[in-house]
Amino acid sequence: MPMSSRRAVFTALSANLVLTLAKVGAWLGTGSASMLSEAVHSAADTANQGLLAVGLFQAEHGADADHPYGYARDRFVWALISAVGIVFVGCGVTVTHGVRRFLEPEPVELPLLAMAILGLSVVLEGLSLGTALRGVAQRARERGVSLTQALRSDPDTLSVAVVMEDGAAVVGALLALVALGATWATGDPRYDALGSIAIGLLLGASAGFLAHRNRQYLLGRSPPAQMRARLLAVLEQAPVVEEVKDVKVTMLGHDAVRFKAEVAFDGRELAKAFLAATPVNELRASLSSDEALERFLIGYAQHIVDALGDAVDELEADLTDEVPELRHVDIETD
Repeated sequence: MPMSSRRAVFTALSANLVLTLAKVGAWLGTGSASMLSEAVHSAADTANQGLLAVGLFQAEHGADADHPYGYARDRFVWALISAVGIVFVGCGVTVTHGVRRFLEPEPVELPLLAMAILGLSVVLEGLSLGTALRGVAQRARERGVSLTQALRSDPDTLSVAVVMEDGAAVVGALLALVALGATWATGDPRYDALGSIAIGLLLGASAGFLAHRNRQYLLGRSPPAQMRARLLAVLEQAPVVEEVKDVKVTMLGHDAVRFKAEVAFDGRELAKAFLAATPVNELRASLSSDEALERFLIGYAQHIVDALGDAVDELEADLTDEVPELRHVDIETD
């Protein structure tokens, strides 16, 4: 389990648990629609990050008879469930409540108390967001891509999920602050209701992004193009390889890659290696009788089979050296 994912998920889980309790108390005291939206938002985030934590542990299970490639993709399953939860709980509930409050306005009590709690929310969510962003930014530097590109393509979807959820939480708290501030300044509770609707739509947009990304990885998404190119170059540069066909590279997890290719080996290179290691006298002796020729051909065939196996082993080692994330390498002879 990557430490950055563990730290991001559990930091966010702790922060949202505290904020959920604080926002529920503020909503009960103020009746604010925006505060209820924020309370639901934090409660949904707490539950969702609990699901992400489950995904972290589930993904650590090793391969077994039913799952020969392990459970690395289980993290994508739980992240997808988390995203769906945000849509139905975070988005659905808050938008519905906001629309109802807009059509049937009710006064907001103690708006300054609610705004103070929202300010605390911005600080705590910001700290959690910073923790998750640092992990994604570090991997972005290692891969040589921008932070924006990493958020779109980083296979560690749990850290990205925390970034998106915490980012939405910070923006949502700011929206709620603006809405409550407008209600406090004007006395019109409909601004508070509009804040609730805006927060719900924000949650829906972030959840849709996360659901799309996790669906891609569950379907077997390819890693970045440069990784595939590096792996292909290893094969194409090997003297014993004549042609490479049907290359497939898929992500099993954020740090687990499966590589499969059909390789046409150059029999001439294998034969040259055999001739270079075989004394001339032995070659001449193989022509002395039918029995000697038969023994030679049997030995030669066995040598070629062994040499082919050694070549495959060397290629697998070279591929793993080039991309340490490789967990499964399948080279088929064509």
